[in-house]
Amino acid sequence: MPHGTNLAVLNSGSHYSTSMTVIFLHQCHMVCLHQKAKLNRQASATLLYATTNYGHPPVTKESLAVPEGQQGYIQIVIAVPNSNISKSFSFFQILLKSIHNFLKNSAQHTILQSVEFLHQWKSVLQSRLTHVEEVCLKSKHKRRNMLFGYDSFMMDTKRHIAYCKNSKAGSSSWVRQFLEWSGVSTYKLSTDNLHGVAKAAFPPPVMMALWTEILKKPFKFTVVRHPFTRLVSAYRDKIPKGYKKSWHKFMIERFRKNKSDNSSIPTFREFALFAAQQVITCSQDASSELCVAGEIDVHWHPYYLYCSPCDITYDVISKMETFDNDKRFVSLVTGLKTPPTKSSGEINKSPGSSTQEITRKYLETLTKEEVETLYQAYYYDFVLFDYSPHHLDGVLF
Repeated sequence: MPHGTNLAVLNSGSHYSTSMTVIFLHQCHMVCLHQKAKLNRQASATLLYATTNYGHPPVTKESLAVPEGQQGYIQIVIAVPNSNISKSFSFFQILLKSIHNFLKNSAQHTILQSVEFLHQWKSVLQSRLTHVEEVCLKSKHKRRNMLFGYDSFMMDTKRHIAYCKNSKAGSSSWVRQFLEWSGVSTYKLSTDNLHGVAKAAFPPPVMMALWTEILKKPFKFTVVRHPFTRLVSAYRDKIPKGYKKSWHKFMIERFRKNKSDNSSIPTFREFALFAAQQVITCSQDASSELCVAGEIDVHWHPYYLYCSPCDITYDVISKMETFDNDKRFVSLVTGLKTPPTKSSGEINKSPGSSTQEITRKYLETLTKEEVETLYQAYYYDFVLFDYSPHHLDGVLF
């Protein structure tokens, strides 16, 4: 017979309050988390949930000696191999906390659907985290200075959630949501004012020791998108409107081919090559004035430097291309309302134009060699987050 251990013994200091038992199953070499939670309405259900993709035979109710569901209760059992305890343990905390968050107010079928979604989408998110970990180990690409992008974090200590902002990757939506969680009305706030208000409401920690301690506790997530799509979005949203106007002249003088063109607005090609040059210069010499002064703009700053995925263990790395599923997962896990739905990887879209079409249109203004330069500049962003320089959502550039 399996024996149980209180989770609090194994997870001392966790802010999760869900009551649960860890059941060790020696015969099937699995670890199961087991919880009973009372429903608001009378229901009789038993949900047996077990992973079957590790080469182990399916786990049955009989093999677990799980009693029949009792009226008014739902019973949840999840199983994974012993060898994956360390990697899977935090997910179990997340899964059971999410059940705790909505169980009392949810119909039985909604609970089962949500648990099924959590399990399925967790495997997608876990594969992203595993991929990032493997790339970091191979490249040994660690941040040299942990303070370099630390102020990009928003931390809500009351709700135990931390978010690293990557500009042009859904950041305004998530910043707005953080403010609304804290009771700040954002209805009349423009995008320009939004981030200033958020920084005042959620100031970054000022002491490194405090920062390190806080990072251990919250649910941490960040959001990325295809690097080429992000560059196109940054250009369309910023440059024609005069953003960083003092840099426009340099972009034109350095990269304009047609010297008879008197336009004062840089083309996408001129802007993209300028951004790539900044990033490459900084990556080659982190002590350069450009890097030390933080002169690479946040809207085209590489993810790997700004949100430090090789130094910080995230619970979720979201992608704009899977925005809906990712935000649903975060909502179920935290019990918090998440931003409204957006189209996958949306770029200030024109009527009748897709994100892929817009991205391709702008990239076609560059030569193959110039596209390769962009790829080299954002190489770690491509590799870490498993993007291809030739494809966007399966569409060939």
